[in-house]
Amino acid sequence: SLARRGAAENQVDLKELSGTGESGKIVKQDVVDNIAAKQNCKEEKERSYRTVESRQVLKGVRKVVGKRMFESYSQVPTVMQSMKVDMTELLDFRKKVNEGRNEKISLNDFILKATAIAVKEMPHVRTMVEEDELVTYKEANIGFAVAVEEGLYVPVIKNADLLSVGAISRQAKELAEKARNGTIRPDEYSGGTFSVSNMGMFDVYTFNPIINQPESGILGITGIEDVLKLTDGQVTVRKEAVLCMSYDHRVMDGVGAARFKKRVKELIEHPMEILV
Repeated sequence: SLARRGAAENQVDLKELSGTGESGKIVKQDVVDNIAAKQNCKEEKERSYRTVESRQVLKGVRKVVGKRMFESYSQVPTVMQSMKVDMTELLDFRKKVNEGRNEKISLNDFILKATAIAVKEMPHVRTMVEEDELVTYKEANIGFAVAVEEGLYVPVIKNADLLSVGAISRQAKELAEKARNGTIRPDEYSGGTFSVSNMGMFDVYTFNPIINQPESGILGITGIEDVLKLTDGQVTVRKEAVLCMSYDHRVMDGVGAARFKKRVKELIEHPMEILV
């Protein structure tokens, strides 16, 4: 019959149908109605209830960054570790240093310098996995994340441990500006041995920064908040942030990462040591 032939051609199981013909006989229209019902059901499931505002090809910096971040997260056995740090003394110290200065030094400049000192002191932090070798580099070349409209750049301040905080500040401003206006050169975001990602200006409380391969770690710094502390029986208000570190477990373990963060913490909490 036409009904049976139509069902076979469209893979319709006649047992699923209720006939509308004489004495409940299945007719061609029953098969057609079943096919239409299934199509409507499929379309309903596929309907997204969303309206596309724009569509862009993934390219340029955004595509490169996406590829590298995926490779980092999927290839590196990454561990995250956090530590609180008291920023009170550094905030006061920075205020005094900037008195009368035209070019103000930022908190991030001090953090970059403190990180560079600790990186130079601890070889395991500037060690990387390269094929079947662990390679340790001499330099404390510190990268710092700069968000741009089309993605992310990590400019690198070479031998930052040997530079004054003022020199780091000038280089950081210049490199960040180049990154934002698209004039940064490849040699200005290459050769890093460790990186820093500062999310403090966005009031981020905690986060897990992604390692900038082939480096073995990245230090994140969060926003600052007021906390109450009990000191010698007196309640005081302190300024506190969190150091969030992601590290490659093939290169260092939890103790090695904690030692590094503890050294950065010591420098931040005793800012005069950053300048010595």
